[in-house]
Amino acid sequence: MIRNHKSDGGASVFASAKIARRSFLGLSGAVGAAGALAASVPAAPAKAREWKRRPTFVLIHGSWHGAWCFQLTASLLINEGFRVVALDRPGSGLNAQFPSSYLAGNLNPNEVSPVAGVTLDDYATAAVESIIALRGDEPVIVVGHSLGGIVVNEVGERLGPEGVDHLVYLTAFMTPAGKTGNDIINMDAQFGSLTRTVLLGSIAVTGVARINPNSTDPAYQARAVNTFYNDVPAEMIPAIFNLLTPDEPAAPCSVVTNITPHRWGAIPRTFIRCTLDHAIPVGAQDALIRAADAFTPGNLTRTTTLQSSHSPFFSMPEQLASVLIQIAESTV
Repeated sequence: MIRNHKSDGGASVFASAKIARRSFLGLSGAVGAAGALAASVPAAPAKAREWKRRPTFVLIHGSWHGAWCFQLTASLLINEGFRVVALDRPGSGLNAQFPSSYLAGNLNPNEVSPVAGVTLDDYATAAVESIIALRGDEPVIVVGHSLGGIVVNEVGERLGPEGVDHLVYLTAFMTPAGKTGNDIINMDAQFGSLTRTVLLGSIAVTGVARINPNSTDPAYQARAVNTFYNDVPAEMIPAIFNLLTPDEPAAPCSVVTNITPHRWGAIPRTFIRCTLDHAIPVGAQDALIRAADAFTPGNLTRTTTLQSSHSPFFSMPEQLASVLIQIAESTV
């Protein structure tokens, strides 16, 4: 059930070719090339209610992932008749570039990354322009996972309540005004985050937060699973590791958040808490919710809770889809 948080405690069809050029993926039975249409998936009528204006979901992934990570949940939403698009952020997914040593199979932890120059403005501009291009009469719900939350912040502030109908933070960086993503990373560490146990090399040298999805070290693999996928079926892990990218640009996390109460703060928002998360521990999640509610006391964060790891789109896609449908029902 979605509740207001108290301070305590259809197949995807692109609106224009412009969207395809920005690497939105229409997700159906399998992730295809950038700009692929999901028109082959029939739009099933929603089971819960009749929709006069069925919302569109825009999904923004977290660190080292891509649009592909939403495949299972997006397919369920599409089967309920929703339009769903997922964004490969600049430097990630099909937009990724790789250290030469990684491609050679012998990752140098301190090789300068080819995506070190990617900025938060790059992330936000790509997302905002694409949302504007696809926006019609239907409500738009923007969902950000993990680091994708800093993009959701920017989208909300730039487009305001007239451009976005609901912001969803899936165990994400709902960074408070005046703070940076690095502040959240440090807070996560205080609450026991395990993310730093899988980072390699020097961020100051490489320009990125680097992991090694191709590592053959069983101890390293175990740390990565425990941090991000501790409730994900073991048979899925090799495929996930094979799709991850090693480098997450560091520059976006150094930018101070400039959200305002009358733009970002005027948009309804929901935070999906994940109680088994070892990357953004639930204590850190709750601290972010409290900060947002103090910033906009007239527009409290709605919350819902999943007993999941950092990656419920892998471990419990049905439950996550159900939560998103509830949010859609509250939006129209």
